[in-house]
Amino acid sequence: TIYTDVWAKYLVGTVYQYVYLGRVAPSATWAQSQFNFTAPAGATSAIVYHILAGVGELWTDDISVTFANFMVNPSLKIENGTTPQNW
Repeated sequence: TIYTDVWAKYLVGTVYQYVYLGRVAPSATWAQSQFNFTAPAGATSAIVYHILAGVGELWTDDISVTFANFMVNPSLKIENGTTPQNW
């Protein structure tokens, strides 16, 4: 019955950085949401938050985080879906 805003919180050194990821509209039935984000350089942790816009409920299920290319070298090429070339 109420929307939720999604934020990421990163720890970079000793400072927290917050990044707005988007808004999820209320839904009476199951609805999928997806957010893509890139952690800032030097980030050592990330937490994703849902912030409700007021009084309401938030139910979640099947939450996952998928790493696209988490190596420091962004030019690293992936072969066979998961294994870097020449490994």
